[in-house]
Amino acid sequence: MNRIMARAIRRGVAVTAAAGIALLASSGAHPIVLDVYLLCIGAVILLALVRVTRAQASAQRASPFDVALAAMRSNVVPGIRTLEQAAPECAELPLSRAAQSPRSQVALVLCRGFAGTDAALLVRASTA
Repeated sequence: MNRIMARAIRRGVAVTAAAGIALLASSGAHPIVLDVYLLCIGAVILLALVRVTRAQASAQRASPFDVALAAMRSNVVPGIRTLEQAAPECAELPLSRAAQSPRSQVALVLCRGFAGTDAALLVRASTA
């Protein structure tokens, strides 16, 4: 994060110096120079915030599709991490927090989207 802040400060100083030179060199464009200066400083701050946010975010999680492909390659069905207790209606289903061996060569990938844009994808392993 220190590197990100140092880069932002260097860019801010460069923008300030350029705005100062533009103010000294121009005679009647002071409002425009001020507008451009504030826009550039805002862009520098926004870029720094985006970089800090990305640096603080955990490592990219694999997509559900990537998880399904990896499970099919390793011949292991991953467990349900967040499963605490299955509902009584699901007692007959093979639900578990622990990894299991696959029962077929087909993987079901469920993706929950925003505003009800859910999707389901069936992926079959190749026999090659």
